[in-house]
Amino acid sequence: MSYLLLEKLARTKLPQEVSGEEMHLVRAYLAAGLVEAHMPPDEAPRSRQAPAPTACVLNITSAGRKTLEQKKVRLGISRFLGRGK
Repeated sequence: MSYLLLEKLARTKLPQEVSGEEMHLVRAYLAAGLVEAHMPPDEAPRSRQAPAPTACVLNITSAGRKTLEQKKVRLGISRFLGRGK
């Protein structure tokens, strides 16, 4: 799972609306307990004039912050060992 959106959310003021392909990541983060969010019902066919559905990320949970911290530590070790960029 990509944590780029989670990192971006950690740097922004919440709540934050998310749409498009990023909603799939928010759904995965929500299922993993990394964020608190309001999600629209499962996507159903919609008319062209209907607004695109959005999710609202309310908070990054303590598990989400811990995940980000562990990711930073692993990245630092990889860089130290010459494996990361």
